[in-house]
Amino acid sequence: MNKKSIGINILGGVTFGYSIIANLTQLLWTVWLTKEQIQTGWGFPTNMEMFALVVWLTQLLCLPALILGAVYLILHIRKKSAKWLFVSNAFMLATLAVQYILINLFINF
Repeated sequence: MNKKSIGINILGGVTFGYSIIANLTQLLWTVWLTKEQIQTGWGFPTNMEMFALVVWLTQLLCLPALILGAVYLILHIRKKSAKWLFVSNAFMLATLAVQYILINLFINF
């Protein structure tokens, strides 16, 4: 393994750790809002009212993890890292993006 691979693997590990934290943080809101949407019958905005600002604040705080994940995936194209690290980071990034979309969809519509 050359020095470039070691550096990108370290970045991949850090990215994976941040992605786990960000996904767990957003999972609370995703479950809460999904449950609320099922109970109210789809198509109504949330009953969170002003608490939605806290949700958006946590999304703003988790945004660096989303950006770091995207940067890692772009860098992986040039400097190859471990395959399992790439796959797990891609999965975590996709999961986080889906949670962002669902949360904002459920809050607004």
